[in-house]
Amino acid sequence: IVESCNMTGRVRNMVTIGGPHMGVDKIPHCFSGVVCDMVNAIAKNLVYEKEVQDNLVPAGYFRDPSNLDGYLKGSVFLPALNNEIEQTSDAAKARKQRFEALNGAMLIMFSNDTMISPRETAWFQPHDQHDKVLPINQTDFYNNDYIGLKTLDDAGNVTRIMWDEDHLHFTTAEI
Repeated sequence: IVESCNMTGRVRNMVTIGGPHMGVDKIPHCFSGVVCDMVNAIAKNLVYEKEVQDNLVPAGYFRDPSNLDGYLKGSVFLPALNNEIEQTSDAAKARKQRFEALNGAMLIMFSNDTMISPRETAWFQPHDQHDKVLPINQTDFYNNDYIGLKTLDDAGNVTRIMWDEDHLHFTTAEI
């Protein structure tokens, strides 16, 4: 809504709760182990196929760090939303302007998240090819300010919060 909806007015503040902003690279609840390794290998081989992208909505969030070319060419959703494909079109410029126009963004991550991997995707941090989480300031996405996150962050308008729960488990007090 923040980046893509052309509407009267603007979104002033954004709160995301466990959002897969920089994609996921493993099947939910299946991060490690022999069976999960096989399942994830199969998923990585098929996820950027047109039929999979067109028919399985979660496939649009899959971002395989060992196949970024496949991701950029085959994914139907996240690379465009994050301006990873290109940054100069009118649509890309509009997405960035809308995001930069936020008064503030609150990004909430779950410390025990078993749904999204890496959990740090909730803070716009991806895995690298070796399954290590990249610090945000070591990504082209952030340093080149593809959607305006760095601009918002530099202005002190991004708050990162961690809740000590699993994905979308939270208390009334936390809300």
